[in-house]
Amino acid sequence: MAGDKSNGQPSGSRIEQNRALAENVLKLLENLAAVRGNAGLIAQTADVAAKVRGQIGENCAACRAEVKQETAEFFFLKRAPRADRDRRKNFLVRMLCVQFSDVLTDVPPFRAPQFPRTALDGYAAFLEKKLGLFASAELNTDSKQLLDLYPDESDGVLRELLFLRPEARVVTVKVLLNVLLAITDWPEARAHFRKRLSFFKHSRAFEPSDEHFQFVHDRLFAKVLDFMQQPARAEEIEKYFGDGATERLMRVYDAYSQLLAGS
Repeated sequence: MAGDKSNGQPSGSRIEQNRALAENVLKLLENLAAVRGNAGLIAQTADVAAKVRGQIGENCAACRAEVKQETAEFFFLKRAPRADRDRRKNFLVRMLCVQFSDVLTDVPPFRAPQFPRTALDGYAAFLEKKLGLFASAELNTDSKQLLDLYPDESDGVLRELLFLRPEARVVTVKVLLNVLLAITDWPEARAHFRKRLSFFKHSRAFEPSDEHFQFVHDRLFAKVLDFMQQPARAEEIEKYFGDGATERLMRVYDAYSQLLAGS
């Protein structure tokens, strides 16, 4: 009883039509049993009808869930370009890593806050979960355009350059703000960060920890908070990201600080 599709678009209309048809057949059988007047037949028919109705209910519920999923995919997921998990093409992760690339290494042992580059696949999955598909794809595009401005610079140099040119600065702050403001539950985020990095770590020598989570987010916060200390830059943030943008970031930072104080 799966939902049919019209013009490539999912539809659940057949579900109710099929259910109504089945109900009419069951009522016809019950009426025939009643006309014959045989108590045993009536009881047996009622029992069978009750079981069939229960099974139909379960099947229709499954169909509705399937149609709901198909509809979501048609109207949302199919049209949301997923940020590429390939580390060479995930420019959002690449740009964020500029802030903490000094702890990335491919050589064990990995002493915290060091972690292997292979674990960045887990970080990409973490970001996608927190941001959502649309925001991840948009920020990935922004990050690519930004990195294309400096194709040959080292990460150390990039950390400074990203905040020098006005056009680069606005995009850099946009990326950092979106990533940090996307986290509304810091204890959950820390646990999810460790889970994702653990799943993608590809090395028994590496074990994600709270220290890794803190190091990454200390670096992300540090750059944007330092930027906000300059009144002209704080005004820039309000101008481009709306009134109260700096206040929202400070509330998020306060929540993050409370997490660290309690850990």
